[in-house]
Amino acid sequence: MKDELSLLSLQARIELQEYLYTRLGTALHDKVAQLLGSVNMLLGAAMKDMSQLSDMLNTAHASLRTAMQELRTIARPIQADWMSHFNALEYIRQEINYMNTPMKLLIYGNELSISAEKQVILFCIIRGIVEACHVSDMQISFSSPLEIVIKNDGTPPSATIQQRIQLLQGVYHPHINGFRILLNL
Repeated sequence: MKDELSLLSLQARIELQEYLYTRLGTALHDKVAQLLGSVNMLLGAAMKDMSQLSDMLNTAHASLRTAMQELRTIARPIQADWMSHFNALEYIRQEINYMNTPMKLLIYGNELSISAEKQVILFCIIRGIVEACHVSDMQISFSSPLEIVIKNDGTPPSATIQQRIQLLQGVYHPHINGFRILLNL
Protein backbone atom coordinates (compact mmCIF):
# COMPACT_ATOMS: atom_id res chain seq x y z
CA MET A 1 0.00 0.00 0.00
CA LYS A 2 2.81 2.40 0.90
CA ASP A 3 4.68 1.59 -2.34
CA GLU A 4 1.48 2.16 -4.34
CA LEU A 5 0.99 5.52 -2.64
CA SER A 6 4.60 6.52 -3.38
CA LEU A 7 4.20 5.51 -7.01
CA LEU A 8 0.88 7.36 -7.24
CA SER A 9 2.47 10.42 -5.68
CA LEU A 10 5.28 10.37 -8.23
CA GLN A 11 2.83 9.90 -11.10
CA ALA A 12 0.67 12.76 -9.82
CA ARG A 13 3.70 15.06 -9.54
CA ILE A 14 4.77 14.24 -13.10
CA GLU A 15 1.20 14.71 -14.36
CA LEU A 16 0.94 18.04 -12.58
CA GLN A 17 4.32 19.25 -13.87
CA GLU A 18 3.48 18.26 -17.45
CA TYR A 19 0.14 20.01 -17.17
CA LEU A 20 1.65 23.14 -15.63
CA TYR A 21 4.36 23.37 -18.31
CA THR A 22 1.72 23.11 -21.02
CA ARG A 23 -0.35 25.74 -19.26
CA LEU A 24 2.77 27.90 -18.82
CA GLY A 25 3.44 27.87 -22.55
CA THR A 26 -0.15 28.77 -23.33
CA ALA A 27 -0.22 31.55 -20.73
CA LEU A 28 3.06 33.02 -21.95
CA HIS A 29 1.81 33.04 -25.51
CA ASP A 30 -1.79 34.09 -24.94
CA LYS A 31 -1.66 36.40 -21.94
CA VAL A 32 1.76 37.88 -21.37
CA ALA A 33 2.76 38.30 -25.01
CA GLN A 34 -0.60 39.92 -25.78
CA LEU A 35 -0.27 42.35 -22.88
CA LEU A 36 3.29 43.27 -23.79
CA GLY A 37 2.24 43.70 -27.43
CA SER A 38 -0.49 46.14 -26.41
CA VAL A 39 2.01 48.06 -24.24
CA ASN A 40 4.29 48.30 -27.26
CA MET A 41 1.45 49.61 -29.46
CA LEU A 42 0.34 52.15 -26.83
CA LEU A 43 3.85 53.46 -26.38
CA GLY A 44 4.25 53.74 -30.16
CA ALA A 45 0.96 55.62 -30.48
CA ALA A 46 1.84 57.88 -27.54
CA MET A 47 5.10 58.82 -29.20
CA LYS A 48 3.19 59.92 -32.32
CA ASP A 49 0.29 61.78 -30.65
CA MET A 50 1.47 63.83 -27.69
CA SER A 51 -2.03 65.21 -26.95
CA GLN A 52 -3.20 61.85 -25.54
CA LEU A 53 0.13 60.96 -23.96
CA SER A 54 -1.06 60.78 -20.33
CA ASP A 55 -4.01 58.43 -20.98
CA MET A 56 -1.97 56.13 -23.20
CA LEU A 57 0.92 55.98 -20.74
CA ASN A 58 -1.48 55.19 -17.87
CA THR A 59 -3.04 52.38 -19.92
CA ALA A 60 0.39 51.09 -20.95
CA HIS A 61 1.56 51.18 -17.32
CA ALA A 62 -1.51 49.21 -16.15
CA SER A 63 -1.00 46.62 -18.92
CA LEU A 64 2.67 46.27 -18.04
CA ARG A 65 1.83 45.80 -14.35
CA THR A 66 -0.73 43.11 -15.27
CA ALA A 67 1.82 41.34 -17.50
CA MET A 68 4.34 41.33 -14.65
CA GLN A 69 1.77 39.83 -12.26
CA GLU A 70 0.87 37.16 -14.82
CA LEU A 71 4.55 36.29 -15.28
CA ARG A 72 5.03 35.88 -11.53
CA THR A 73 1.92 33.73 -11.23
CA ILE A 74 2.78 31.40 -14.09
CA ALA A 75 6.48 31.18 -13.19
CA ARG A 76 5.80 30.02 -9.62
CA PRO A 77 5.39 26.31 -10.53
CA ILE A 78 8.77 26.16 -12.26
CA GLN A 79 10.74 27.36 -9.26
CA ALA A 80 12.91 24.71 -7.62
CA ASP A 81 11.02 24.71 -4.31
CA TRP A 82 7.49 25.06 -5.65
CA MET A 83 6.43 21.65 -4.34
CA SER A 84 7.17 22.57 -0.73
CA HIS A 85 4.80 25.54 -1.08
CA PHE A 86 2.09 23.70 -3.04
CA ASN A 87 -1.39 24.58 -1.81
CA ALA A 88 -4.15 22.48 -3.36
CA LEU A 89 -6.87 24.94 -2.34
CA GLU A 90 -5.13 27.84 -4.12
CA TYR A 91 -4.45 25.77 -7.23
CA ILE A 92 -8.03 24.44 -7.33
CA ARG A 93 -9.40 27.99 -7.36
CA GLN A 94 -6.90 29.08 -10.03
CA GLU A 95 -7.61 26.02 -12.13
CA ILE A 96 -11.38 26.50 -12.12
CA ASN A 97 -10.86 30.11 -13.24
CA TYR A 98 -8.27 29.11 -15.84
CA MET A 99 -10.40 26.34 -17.32
CA ASN A 100 -13.30 28.81 -17.59
CA THR A 101 -15.66 25.99 -16.67
CA PRO A 102 -19.30 27.05 -16.18
CA MET A 103 -19.71 25.55 -12.74
CA LYS A 104 -20.50 26.64 -9.23
CA LEU A 105 -17.66 26.03 -6.77
CA LEU A 106 -18.18 26.22 -3.01
CA ILE A 107 -15.21 25.67 -0.72
CA TYR A 108 -15.65 25.33 3.03
CA GLY A 109 -12.60 25.68 5.24
CA ASN A 110 -9.22 27.03 4.27
CA GLU A 111 -6.42 24.97 5.78
CA LEU A 112 -5.07 21.71 4.53
CA SER A 113 -2.82 20.12 7.11
CA ILE A 114 -1.66 17.33 4.81
CA SER A 115 1.62 16.73 3.05
CA ALA A 116 2.37 18.47 -0.24
CA GLU A 117 2.44 15.04 -1.93
CA LYS A 118 -1.15 14.29 -0.89
CA GLN A 119 -2.20 17.81 -1.87
CA VAL A 120 -0.81 17.19 -5.38
CA ILE A 121 -2.76 13.93 -5.62
CA LEU A 122 -5.90 15.71 -4.35
CA PHE A 123 -5.42 18.45 -6.93
CA CYS A 124 -5.03 15.85 -9.71
CA ILE A 125 -8.22 14.12 -8.55
CA ILE A 126 -10.21 17.35 -8.60
CA ARG A 127 -8.72 18.55 -11.92
CA GLY A 128 -9.52 15.17 -13.48
CA ILE A 129 -13.09 15.34 -12.21
CA VAL A 130 -13.60 18.87 -13.55
CA GLU A 131 -12.12 17.97 -16.95
CA ALA A 132 -13.99 14.71 -17.53
CA CYS A 133 -17.19 14.61 -15.50
CA HIS A 134 -19.25 17.54 -16.86
CA VAL A 135 -19.46 19.17 -13.43
CA SER A 136 -22.17 21.77 -12.80
CA ASP A 137 -21.65 22.18 -9.03
CA MET A 138 -18.75 21.22 -6.77
CA GLN A 139 -18.65 21.54 -3.00
CA ILE A 140 -15.40 20.87 -1.19
CA SER A 141 -15.36 20.73 2.59
CA PHE A 142 -11.87 20.79 4.07
CA SER A 143 -12.71 19.03 7.30
CA SER A 144 -12.06 15.53 8.56
CA PRO A 145 -12.83 13.56 6.50
CA LEU A 146 -12.38 15.81 3.47
CA GLU A 147 -15.62 15.74 1.49
CA ILE A 148 -16.13 16.51 -2.19
CA VAL A 149 -19.72 16.63 -3.48
CA ILE A 150 -20.17 16.74 -7.25
CA LYS A 151 -23.35 17.50 -9.19
CA ASN A 152 -23.14 16.55 -12.85
CA ASP A 153 -24.86 14.65 -15.64
CA GLY A 154 -24.16 11.29 -14.00
CA THR A 155 -20.70 10.75 -15.53
CA PRO A 156 -18.61 8.87 -12.95
CA PRO A 157 -14.93 9.61 -12.32
CA SER A 158 -12.45 7.61 -14.39
CA ALA A 159 -10.87 4.39 -13.10
CA THR A 160 -7.60 6.30 -12.52
CA ILE A 161 -9.35 8.86 -10.34
CA GLN A 162 -11.18 6.12 -8.44
CA GLN A 163 -7.84 4.35 -7.85
CA ARG A 164 -6.35 7.59 -6.51
CA ILE A 165 -9.34 7.99 -4.20
CA GLN A 166 -8.81 4.47 -2.82
CA LEU A 167 -5.07 5.00 -2.31
CA LEU A 168 -5.85 8.12 -0.27
CA GLN A 169 -8.09 5.91 1.88
CA GLY A 170 -11.17 7.45 0.36
CA VAL A 171 -14.59 6.26 -0.66
CA TYR A 172 -16.57 7.09 -3.80
CA HIS A 173 -20.39 7.17 -3.50
CA PRO A 174 -22.35 7.50 -6.78
CA HIS A 175 -25.71 9.29 -6.85
CA ILE A 176 -28.30 9.82 -9.59
CA ASN A 177 -27.08 13.30 -10.51
CA GLY A 178 -23.52 13.23 -9.27
CA PHE A 179 -21.31 11.64 -6.66
CA ARG A 180 -19.66 12.16 -3.31
CA ILE A 181 -16.07 11.46 -2.29
CA LEU A 182 -14.83 11.14 1.29
CA LEU A 183 -11.06 11.20 1.86
CA ASN A 184 -9.41 10.40 5.18
CA LEU A 185 -6.32 12.52 4.86
